[in-house]
Amino acid sequence: QLESVTFDEFCDYAGQERDIDENLLLRAFEQVDPNGDGFIERDELERVVLKFGERMTQSELKQLLEDFPYDDKGRFPFEEFCRKFADIVEECQSITKQASSPNNRKDRKNLSVKQPKKSLRSPNRLSISSLASIQEQKPPESPTLKTSPRFPSTASLPRERSLSITRKESTTSTHRKESFSSTPRKQSISSTHRKESISSAKKSSSQTKLSEPKNLKTWHNTVKRGCLYANDRCKFSSQQYKLDLATASAVWITICPKPIVKELANTDLELFIFKEEDNEIKEYIPSQNAYSKGKYCIKTDLRSGKYRLIPFTSGCIFKQRTEESKSVAKLVKGSGESAEIAQGLIDALHHSFDAFDLDGNDLLCFEEFNNYYIRANDEDCDLETWGHVTESYETKDGELTRNGFITIHEQEALDNPDDVAELWLTLHGIGLNNSLIPDEICPFIVEISTEDCEGHIETTPIRENADILDRAVCANVIAKGSSKAIGDLKDLQLWTYQTDLRTSIAVLNQMKNPMAVKIDCSESQNCISNIDDLRCTVKIKPEEATVGIHLMKENPTKDWNIICNEELDQL
Repeated sequence: QLESVTFDEFCDYAGQERDIDENLLLRAFEQVDPNGDGFIERDELERVVLKFGERMTQSELKQLLEDFPYDDKGRFPFEEFCRKFADIVEECQSITKQASSPNNRKDRKNLSVKQPKKSLRSPNRLSISSLASIQEQKPPESPTLKTSPRFPSTASLPRERSLSITRKESTTSTHRKESFSSTPRKQSISSTHRKESISSAKKSSSQTKLSEPKNLKTWHNTVKRGCLYANDRCKFSSQQYKLDLATASAVWITICPKPIVKELANTDLELFIFKEEDNEIKEYIPSQNAYSKGKYCIKTDLRSGKYRLIPFTSGCIFKQRTEESKSVAKLVKGSGESAEIAQGLIDALHHSFDAFDLDGNDLLCFEEFNNYYIRANDEDCDLETWGHVTESYETKDGELTRNGFITIHEQEALDNPDDVAELWLTLHGIGLNNSLIPDEICPFIVEISTEDCEGHIETTPIRENADILDRAVCANVIAKGSSKAIGDLKDLQLWTYQTDLRTSIAVLNQMKNPMAVKIDCSESQNCISNIDDLRCTVKIKPEEATVGIHLMKENPTKDWNIICNEELDQL
């Protein structure tokens, strides 16, 4: 049965739009201004509109964004942002007030707006209140993981230092360069430039060699599957794992990528352990770790309590694609009643199903389907939608079958074979490119072994973990790496931590003033980075540390030589 509302009821409801609150606008603005410079860039707004608003085509998006007052650099400030939304709300209030006036009500027939049938897509409408409520999918943080709201990348350090990073690819500087040599000499702040070569033979002294416990077969062992999903701005989403220990225990954990495409075979997949209390992450737990036989291994002793295990990758290999494939696969072959989905799409959907089937039983339970739904629709699947799925498509024991999963997409493709734009949005969301290659997903396997008690392990839904992981990485680099002062500033330090697989460089600012440092590794050999460039400019707030750049071998079979130049830059 279709529900309806009268036009008068619609006007009454629409006219209740509340007045603009400046604090609400500020919170909303901060969500689309991730670099905190006081301006919204076109690509920043486009990202939020596509992610949190209704699904729209590129032409619809272009028409929407053309109404915004950009300057010659393609951006506009907070004041214009406020004025734009204030105008929109005022116009809506004026229209609905006029439409609902007594005179207009007399002369107008009663109109009905029918409610459309339930759809799997259930789009969200972008509003100022929804913008203000957008948050990272991560638990609230305690003072030991203090974060500045406009500078999001922090870690737990002594004296509750927060760690943040803001990168720019090019920044004008008036400082002259000066080469670095092993012979000490006097330098000035205004001409600070250091150069250091880090060969593959020179690794951080704290790098650990780990061997598997000899009696591991007698330990309590749990195997979990998961998957990385590439997001924008060198970020990614994945499952997390909650570990509950009834007693203190020795713990051995391994994580290993199992990518579908060979280009991701060397993904630097790691795992970080955090203490958890009342469902909140409290602190990062350092541990012995090393790569061994293609796996990242962790060996540690944990007290009784609850812990959160979060996968990490640097983004050197696994990252969002920079450009779309020029070759576009056909999703439907034939036409009319003879139309059917192409075999290439069927094969791609099988790969996707395997990635979401975390328990490997060839079925998707509600939690597993929810992970798919989050990627395809940017929101959680509610029980009503899940009920619609299980009633409409093939299931077994209350779970969606592989055939049912493929049928969902087949139905979407064949509803309108000449316009599959909506289906492409779904396919891109679950990590497939235009050639239907799953290059933005990387399945993995986690093995968790506990010696002294059987740990209870729970898998969480997909979350983006960039902020909390950046803090842990920074703390790890400073705890295990080596440092050198930048110029004559002993309280401004460049930290480097190198393993067989990756080199991470961070900057620690123990001064009372914000600083900016250029890091240039462009003279390095056989290197790739997480930012598609070997140069970056890092801004560091007072008493904070920031991850600058991650480096890996471009060709894993050859040696690499890292040459790092750093110099002070203007803020």
